[in-house]
Amino acid sequence: MKPADVNELRGFSNMSDVGRVVLDAMQIMFCRPMNKPEPANLNISKQTNEHFKSSFESHSVKLLTENKLISMMTDFDKCSVNEETLELLEPYFDLTTNDGKE
Repeated sequence: MKPADVNELRGFSNMSDVGRVVLDAMQIMFCRPMNKPEPANLNISKQTNEHFKSSFESHSVKLLTENKLISMMTDFDKCSVNEETLELLEPYFDLTTNDGKE
């Protein structure tokens, strides 16, 4: 990811559900606040998926304002991911389209 990519994301006035899911997963990885899980439908790959309401507006959008977002990602210690973090990420790993494709 390059600074231009982050700037492009910052410029989106309406972030897609895929972008919201990715940023929410990053929130979890960086141990940052999230909303309480509430059921919601997400549109991913032109398919409706049952998932959680995104924390994008209230929390995840703040990641895009981080000046050091790219270095935060490249310097992330993968060894710091514990069982609890993996458990919290599991619903994000399990997102599939209605035809069963991931």
